[in-house]
Amino acid sequence: MPYYKQLYLSKDDPKVVQQHLADFLLFQIYSPMILHYASSQWTALPWFIKENVPEDIQILISKCSHAHDQQLQNQIN
Repeated sequence: MPYYKQLYLSKDDPKVVQQHLADFLLFQIYSPMILHYASSQWTALPWFIKENVPEDIQILISKCSHAHDQQLQNQIN
């Protein structure tokens, strides 16, 4: 199974998200859990990962602490 498919299937697993956040963002795989974790790690992420994240998703990341998971999922969709 290709790596990106393994990531996609694990997008809601907290341990996998914490270990592979950069890969999720580079492959543009998003879930509420990924956005919440990205929000807490945003300043520590390398510039090339931040530049790869679309502006709409960056806005969601910056505001995700005020949103419920269902709201985030609807906005991701």
